[in-house]
Amino acid sequence: MEDEVFRSYQLDKVSPHELLKHGHTEIMSKIFIENITPYVVERLASGVSNKFLVLELGGGTCYQSYYLKRSIKNGEIIASDISPFVLSVSKNLSNFFKTSLDNFCACDAQKLPFRENAFDIVFGTEFLHHCTSLYKAVQEIARVLRPSGLFLGIEPMCSRTSKPIIMFLSGARARTLHEHITENRYTYSQWKSAFEKADLDCSLSAIVDPKTYKMFIGKKCTPASFKGRYLIKYVYNKFLALIPSAFRKNAPNATLRIMATKKRNKS
Repeated sequence: MEDEVFRSYQLDKVSPHELLKHGHTEIMSKIFIENITPYVVERLASGVSNKFLVLELGGGTCYQSYYLKRSIKNGEIIASDISPFVLSVSKNLSNFFKTSLDNFCACDAQKLPFRENAFDIVFGTEFLHHCTSLYKAVQEIARVLRPSGLFLGIEPMCSRTSKPIIMFLSGARARTLHEHITENRYTYSQWKSAFEKADLDCSLSAIVDPKTYKMFIGKKCTPASFKGRYLIKYVYNKFLALIPSAFRKNAPNATLRIMATKKRNKS
């Protein structure tokens, strides 16, 4: 199903420059780089690792992996998505980024074809809320992470009362009906519970960055109807920035940064 949807977007007909305009990808990638780089530096300094095996889940065109590959020179990066078609599009980005990823894998995040304790770092952008079972996907992340390994994800969050409205306004409900791709929204407590049940130490925080949305409003939005949504989001994020961080977990709608580490094996 995902292959059919991505083919309908005609991503293979779009230039890399145009492809990367949508979503203001470089700004989002900075969030990954700024959070993953300190972890890598710390592990290198402690002598725990000198080579990092990294997995991107639900990467789509996997531009995040390319940005990260340019920043972490001692990392081997495997980019994955459930759609083989979109991964073939991703391979065409190597000339644009002037770097190549180490491997690609078409797989379901809920049933990963990797051995236990395989990766130092697993990351992904807004893929978990597409899984039919959030718990299964998080369990798989925990399984393939090495002890003290890091997971970093960016996901949408909403309150229970606002969920029906957010599902409608974000287009999530329409996408489920017409594209038959799972769309869901989870609360702060549901996200936290899923990671804790998988025995992962996690911290969650709302990303409040009005500048991101302001810059995106000025970009070419596809479809054009998105522009109004992002204008509203910019105003909303300015308001959210005024709220003390302790209250943001109850926000009606927010972008959530999830950082989780796998606990060391008990001796």
